[in-house]
Amino acid sequence: MDATLIIPLVFLSLIVILVIYALIFMKSFKKDKQRLTSLFSSDNEPIKHESLYLEMANSYLSKGNKEKALEYYYLYLRKEPNNGKVCYTVATILEEADPEEAQLYYQKADKLGYQQKKDQEKEDTATPEETPANVCPQCNNEVPEGSIFCIKCGEKLNQD
Repeated sequence: MDATLIIPLVFLSLIVILVIYALIFMKSFKKDKQRLTSLFSSDNEPIKHESLYLEMANSYLSKGNKEKALEYYYLYLRKEPNNGKVCYTVATILEEADPEEAQLYYQKADKLGYQQKKDQEKEDTATPEETPANVCPQCNNEVPEGSIFCIKCGEKLNQD
């Protein structure tokens, strides 16, 4: 085969590969776009995927945006009101801004069986074995062993 034919054939092959890749990518993009469009449609029907609310709330909390996180936690709790962990998280966020509402969420979390060491007296009298080994680098709050995020400020913790 002549060298002058090889270069155009290689070039043509590369173009065909790029076109195939683009078509595959566009098909995937269209599916994702349709899914997102259906999730966030403007027909005033609430999103049916509660986990999406929870993911958004956790994402905002991990970035330190407590106000936006609360919006999504409230939306999640409308659909899943019996999630004690989320009730507890909402309570910790509300502690400074609205202690009365925070207390209601703490009580609801307790009723749902989600209890954390909340009493300061318990922490003060804890033996060294009972004291959590992890401390949040952002707010110096003690966090349970194995935690990924600080329950108080939402800071992502280093995993050693």
